[in-house]
Amino acid sequence: MIDNKGTIEVTPGVDYVNDWRDNTGKYVLDDIIRVGKVIINKVVTGCGFTTYSLSNVLDTILISPRLKLILNKMEQFNKDEPLCYYFNREKGYDGKQKTIDELENEFALYQHECEQNKRPLKILVTYDSFCALASMLEGFKIDISKKFNITVDESHCLIKDIKLKEYSNKSVLSTFIDRLFSYKNVLFISATPIIDYMQEIEEFKDNYVCYYELGWSNIEQVIQRTYTCNSALNAFYQIYTNYVKHQRVFDVIYFPNGNARYSYEGVVFLNSVKDICGILRKYIVEEQLINHDDVTIICADNKEKLKELHKVHKKLNITRTIPKMGDPHTTWTFVTRTAFEGVDFYSPSASTYVIANYNVSSLSLDIASDIPQIIGRQRRKDNPFRNTIHLFYKDNKRVLNDDEFIASQAHKMQESQEQIDIWQSASPKCKETALNNLNTYIKHYPNNLYISTTSGEPVINNLLIVSERYCYDVIKNHHQWFIMSSNAYGKAYSMPVQELKNRLSVTQSLSDALRVAYDYFARADKALIAEYFIMLRNEGYNEIGYYYSNLSPGRIKACGFNSTKLNTEIENNKAGCKISMYLPQYFEFGKVYTRKYIKEKLQEIYDNLGIKKTAKATDLNEYATCIPAKKNGERAFRIEP
Repeated sequence: MIDNKGTIEVTPGVDYVNDWRDNTGKYVLDDIIRVGKVIINKVVTGCGFTTYSLSNVLDTILISPRLKLILNKMEQFNKDEPLCYYFNREKGYDGKQKTIDELENEFALYQHECEQNKRPLKILVTYDSFCALASMLEGFKIDISKKFNITVDESHCLIKDIKLKEYSNKSVLSTFIDRLFSYKNVLFISATPIIDYMQEIEEFKDNYVCYYELGWSNIEQVIQRTYTCNSALNAFYQIYTNYVKHQRVFDVIYFPNGNARYSYEGVVFLNSVKDICGILRKYIVEEQLINHDDVTIICADNKEKLKELHKVHKKLNITRTIPKMGDPHTTWTFVTRTAFEGVDFYSPSASTYVIANYNVSSLSLDIASDIPQIIGRQRRKDNPFRNTIHLFYKDNKRVLNDDEFIASQAHKMQESQEQIDIWQSASPKCKETALNNLNTYIKHYPNNLYISTTSGEPVINNLLIVSERYCYDVIKNHHQWFIMSSNAYGKAYSMPVQELKNRLSVTQSLSDALRVAYDYFARADKALIAEYFIMLRNEGYNEIGYYYSNLSPGRIKACGFNSTKLNTEIENNKAGCKISMYLPQYFEFGKVYTRKYIKEKLQEIYDNLGIKKTAKATDLNEYATCIPAKKNGERAFRIEP
């Protein structure tokens, strides 16, 4: 059973678990995670729990659901010396796989080096390969329960990956979980552990498991923006169109005094390589709107998928790992669901887009349910766009009914039991044929039965039932799903800011909205104005932020809250700033210049800047302090500092 032990408060000011230590310098969590089976809800992604697991003094087996996370950590920790050992049972691009003998030799060398340098063992392995690793370690006469703290990273994947990994005759997760619970100290970590579903798994029911949440004092607000689309291609059309419309900028944040931050990169998360191929075929090959050099693709290492992508363009950049801090980034990055889990992005300005695919039969594979994890993938705190999610989804018109769902599950259970009864009643000679027929049926209709045949006979697979309810709940809650599954969502605004937000929500036009905002900006102090700008950005009122960051409330009112007049004034101001920057090339403070000279030089500046305007000598008063004077008997101006 899962026993909720409450919240462990993180020391205020601590942003990363790896920095969380007591007065003696010891990690606070070291003792908590060595008490048997433990689930820790990190609550927020990006808090460095994986780094902590590989940095503490405990011998650790870190089990990851995704190869990309392991490669990412190997690059991070094995730069100068082999601090971690990767039990690599995955096939390479050439389709080859290391033998157990090769892996045993590698581990023996690694173990010897750790002993020589008095370092803890840090072993990395995927969910799929854990059982093979455990068998190898036991072959070395290692008592895994006594020696290791086993850490299951991104443990929500125990639920989410059921559709990916539970086959009729190869139940990867069932085998993995069963082996896992045979050891003493197992830690499950996730920012979205999905406890309601985990506690329906037999092993979690039958064993005592402690559950803790981390209490952070510095949770940041998550900003959600949702859009409807017809397809992945249609969603990308909207993203690209907005990008071009805003002078090749994905997003912008306006601040007081005309300052702004711009997003120059877009990271697009979506389900499949097929969708990526469709987008790139149109935008790189057919319409040539995007250069292939400006695109990065992060997807699973699959020979067929790579072949599909290279059919679109032979020189596409398909990477196994993520650019590190300081590495160059492309404008466009496409990431599939099977590749992003647990990996870190270090862009200073990337915006995040999620293109969902609400298809009932494959919902557990849909990236929409991964949004709580995606939120934390942008690691740089100086990226002001890192907590904003742009979600594109296809509106599902089907009405889901609880009674229908319950009836459907009951029907599947009856069908499954009947198939088991047929096999059990078959004669010994016919059992093998019956099993083969059943496996063939499940292969073609994987959603029709709750049966596994891994043991050589058909049995009910409870994980399939749990997965189906999880999928049902996701689609039932639609794009609100990630809010209900994340504890790190939202913070209240102060009273006047909330009041402005409420009033803006009922305005009918931009002019009305600017007029409403004037009532608040005209009488606010600097601190409150800064909070107004945060709210405007968070709630999608960027146009209002744009005008109030470039013009004073008084000037906005003087222009009658008319956007055309406001745009003209802003352009004139920008032109004035540019002209002021040019003036030192032609005029010096304290010197006297004739009107004719001033007129000629101003016209030269206008022409250089592309300003369609006939210069007058008196224009100089707009850009500098001019005192009437005489030069050689002609009217002139003295330029004052």
